[in-house]
Amino acid sequence: MIEHEQNAEQQHPGGDLERGGEALAALAHLKSRSLEALRGRATFQPIHDQDIVPVLPCESCHDGGLRAVGRVRGRGRWQRVHACDTCGMLHLFDLPNAPPANPLHE
Repeated sequence: MIEHEQNAEQQHPGGDLERGGEALAALAHLKSRSLEALRGRATFQPIHDQDIVPVLPCESCHDGGLRAVGRVRGRGRWQRVHACDTCGMLHLFDLPNAPPANPLHE
């Protein structure tokens, strides 16, 4: 299941930061068809090992952390993809400062 959020910083202020490699390592055990489907989209852009990304609390299970996976273009805008390292729930957060998606290339 995927939850859509307007803006991660507005929804969850004060989250921790980590390197992209740490986020990906925390999700290495996760087996999710929804995540694999997003990763397979032509517009998906994975995070890089040295990227600094937020870790947010998971509001679905209240136990795990939402780890950044990458970003994807959809609905005419870029969204940052996070997955919970405990329950596997996916969350998409709108990226308000990202360039608008070009509907001609979707």
